[in-house]
Amino acid sequence: MDKLRKQELKTPDQIWQASRSLMDWMTNQITVIIIVIAVIFGAIVGGVYLNQSTKRKEGEAQYQYSLAKAQFEQWKLQTGDERSKTEAELTKLLGELESKWGNSNANGLAGLMRSELALSKKNSEEAIKALEAYVNALPKNSKDLGWMPLAGAYEQASQFDKAAATYESIAQNKDSTFAPSALMGKARNLRLAGKIDEAVKTYQDFLDRYPASTEIATVRGLLAETLEAKK
Repeated sequence: MDKLRKQELKTPDQIWQASRSLMDWMTNQITVIIIVIAVIFGAIVGGVYLNQSTKRKEGEAQYQYSLAKAQFEQWKLQTGDERSKTEAELTKLLGELESKWGNSNANGLAGLMRSELALSKKNSEEAIKALEAYVNALPKNSKDLGWMPLAGAYEQASQFDKAAATYESIAQNKDSTFAPSALMGKARNLRLAGKIDEAVKTYQDFLDRYPASTEIATVRGLLAETLEAKK
């Protein structure tokens, strides 16, 4: 019995060994834990900085946009040399907005101003490019504000299929104030594209959806003309 006890005393304490193993494991894991915490902290700090930086840049862009908007409103009312001088200043402001804050929402919204400048020079392609940027910058529930002028620009550029498709995007929302006009625009462009059957169907759809419209007589006349052209 005494010999057994002496042998047990020579054997390493099992509890101590378990505690030592646990401490070794925790020591090894602390480095990993510290690294993980540092990465998470860095990501949070970086995210906050990026968010604040983006807000600051958007604020700067919005200010530049407001300067351009003021010049744009003057330009619309002016003529002759005065208009040319304002246009030069407006073009400069829009150029700075593009070069310094090209990814900002304000720069996208400035597409509407750029499109009117382009259309004043009969440059439909440039107007379309600017309006597409404008549509992308608009919130989802306000896309109609961009789709209407964009559809008109497509039509002016004789891109009748794109115009019809854009008008259809508006007409799908029956609650939109632009929906009746968009449906007429869609039918008109389908007819210009030579898609007579689809144009007829669209005019008939207008008559079904808006029987009390002030445009009802006009649409009936256009439908009769389109049916005649189909013969």
